[in-house]
Amino acid sequence: AEALAVRLSSLEGVSAETVDAESEPGSGAAPGEYLPTYAVRVEVDGLSPERLAARLRAADPPTFARVHRGALMLDPRALLPGDDDRLEQSMRSALGR
Repeated sequence: AEALAVRLSSLEGVSAETVDAESEPGSGAAPGEYLPTYAVRVEVDGLSPERLAARLRAADPPTFARVHRGALMLDPRALLPGDDDRLEQSMRSALGR
């Protein structure tokens, strides 16, 4: 999470930080069960979290992110090797770069 936050923060107009978070295992298959995790909270100058999430879903490659408490959150818990490269590419695509 920290490496991803640093990487995304290097993009112009993007700020990212690591925050404590919780995630639901199995995409909600275990209601009420949560795993502690770290997430990356991302803000982009001039874009609401909802608009950024929509742009990421439409990016190449597409990225699914959630909006939680007024911020875009990325949970790197399930990323595979090389996914950080694709995530940066997706962010660049979402920002038109």
